[in-house]
Amino acid sequence: MNMKNAGLVIGVVGFVMLMMAMYMDTSVPVSDVYMSSSTAGMRVHNVGLVSEKQNSLMLAIAFIVVGVMLYGFGSVAATRPAPIAGSDVPLAKLPDHISPEDLMKAISMGNVSEVRRIVASGFDITKSSGAMSFVEYADFHDQVEIKEILLMKLGH
Repeated sequence: MNMKNAGLVIGVVGFVMLMMAMYMDTSVPVSDVYMSSSTAGMRVHNVGLVSEKQNSLMLAIAFIVVGVMLYGFGSVAATRPAPIAGSDVPLAKLPDHISPEDLMKAISMGNVSEVRRIVASGFDITKSSGAMSFVEYADFHDQVEIKEILLMKLGH
């Protein structure tokens, strides 16, 4: 069961609990011991039943809130594209054409997600652009995390 369906079920259960709690009777009839002409047939509120109704209401509202949150987060998660294996980059965001300059720009700007996207697209990072390799270029710009990504792709 995914989050969206679980949220829907929990929310409906919470709503049913809320309706049941709203219609709970918290009054009790006055017993024969206290009967007089003025209290005949009267009902009084029982503090224990009032407390039980309050607890049921709070639990029902908690179920509804959790259900709504799960449903909402499940809806957001369902709209995201599936990530590439071993990466947090969605497939839909990969560019059609990648040049060495794109990778160099991402390295110099320190854009880790763009470097991951380019590396995950299958771009050949063994090619160098100019006098330096991409790993040296990342080292030159003090981009340690990007350098590690490039080295892992190269198998070092």
